[in-house]
Amino acid sequence: MKKYRLSSVKLGEVLLKKGLITPGQLEHAIKRQQLTGERIGSILVQLGFIQEEDIAKALSEQLHIPYCNLSEVRPQREAIKIIPKDIAERYTVLPLKKEGDFLHIVTADPLDLTSIEAIENLTYLKLKLYIAPRLKLKQAIAQLYSKKESAIDALENLFQLQEGKEDEKSEKEIDLELIKEQVDRAPVVKFVNQLIFDAIKERASDIHISPREDSVSIRFRIDGILHEILSPPKDLQHAIISRIKILAGMDIAERRLPQDGRFTVEYEHRNVDLRVSTLPTIFGEKIVIRLLEKNALLGLEEIGFEEDDIKIFKKWIKRSYGMVLLTGPTGSGKTTTLYAAINFIKTPEKNIITLEDPVEYKLEGVEQVQINPKIGLTFARGLRTILRQDPDIILVGEIRDLETAEMAVRSALTGHLVLSTLHANDAVSTVIRLVNMGIEPFLVCASLNLVVAQRLVRKICPKCKEAFAPQTEILKSLGIDYSEKEATLFRGRGCPHCRYTGYFGRTAIYEFLEITPEIKDLILKQASLEEMRNVAQRAGMCSLRENGIKKVLRGVTTIEEVMRVV
Repeated sequence: MKKYRLSSVKLGEVLLKKGLITPGQLEHAIKRQQLTGERIGSILVQLGFIQEEDIAKALSEQLHIPYCNLSEVRPQREAIKIIPKDIAERYTVLPLKKEGDFLHIVTADPLDLTSIEAIENLTYLKLKLYIAPRLKLKQAIAQLYSKKESAIDALENLFQLQEGKEDEKSEKEIDLELIKEQVDRAPVVKFVNQLIFDAIKERASDIHISPREDSVSIRFRIDGILHEILSPPKDLQHAIISRIKILAGMDIAERRLPQDGRFTVEYEHRNVDLRVSTLPTIFGEKIVIRLLEKNALLGLEEIGFEEDDIKIFKKWIKRSYGMVLLTGPTGSGKTTTLYAAINFIKTPEKNIITLEDPVEYKLEGVEQVQINPKIGLTFARGLRTILRQDPDIILVGEIRDLETAEMAVRSALTGHLVLSTLHANDAVSTVIRLVNMGIEPFLVCASLNLVVAQRLVRKICPKCKEAFAPQTEILKSLGIDYSEKEATLFRGRGCPHCRYTGYFGRTAIYEFLEITPEIKDLILKQASLEEMRNVAQRAGMCSLRENGIKKVLRGVTTIEEVMRVV
């Protein structure tokens, strides 16, 4: 270990010189130190005179030890294996990397020579020290070692399945009995379980297991973006996929046709539904697992709507009749918004029935129907049946064809509130789409009350959020008057909390189109899309892009994220 020589300047003097404490605060801390024997830095933090980060930076200057910004480092897996979890927690040290005979570690107390020497004796390596605030260091250690018992480690145990294996067989020659034997062995069970638990911990909405020519790609969709997690050897493909198919109640012998299944797991007192879908590809079956956490439904206030827009939305979903449509691409949060609406308006006095494909969340007090086209239970047929069930509110998962659209309009005209989704680019396009599907313009005017176009954008990570000055050209290109705004926007620097993406969580950007008398006149005249949009915006409609820019200026998301989804 390098012997760090203290400079002649004491820590208190460094802090005074930097203006971080006052002489009176230092004197108070010294008096307490004489009674307790604690380090002066710890006392100053306990008294609330200074932050841990300031102490760490002052120690870095005093001892000439590099300061480590924990949000900017990615520890090597080789280094993590050198120091066990209990040692890292006991001595509050974080291994960074191994270079030859040197192990780089982060510590909160480089003056604790006993701990440092203990680590040297344990690892038989020379130490290169960095310093970081104690609390942040503890958080980083907890996060890093919580991932140590992960699917990556479970994968290492799977390699024993390859021992004694003959040359790889073709797809047609796969031994089904061998696969059945493998999927019940502990390594496979542990790997699949840990893979699912890792996905839940990482807030993944989907797990993609995709066979490649020479390997298997495992990815998590987190905040709408796919991230590569693992790439197991090709030899383990059938054991992993078959284990998941068994859990989901599928036929492991059928590999030529798509299958669907589902199962539930409990993780840290949370019940999570997993919906499994298989698809035969040229390299084997691809599996996608959708993770749906029970009791994770959002309220209208949590979706991302502004206060004034929430009032508009509530006004129309409280109506006893008419139609409210949500539009946007797959994965834009339409169903989540509809569920939030149902949760807001449901009461024991209302008979609410839903038609969904599939039923994603179970809603207490709501009659939910799973669409099954294979047996003829389509949205249109389901709607005809529902109308004989005396409903007050009907939720139709998606309007896909003219027959369903006609039934939805008829339901809205006969005293029912109809909530549904329709695929279109924006709110105005939704109105045009209904007419183009074959619904008479006067029926659209009479039945449609509100259209909400929605997208999901990632939010800036609160742990590594930082301000920056954007280029004037970028602001001008977005239509932002630079002279009226502060030259400051925000972005995520990237840290362990957000997997170094700079984003954590998602929120909605949207546009509301109320079907006002002016809009109805344009619908009856079958006005152009551009004409209808201009009238709506003059009446106060905020476009998807404009709503996104508002969230950029408030520091909720970034320009790049808004441009990505709009």
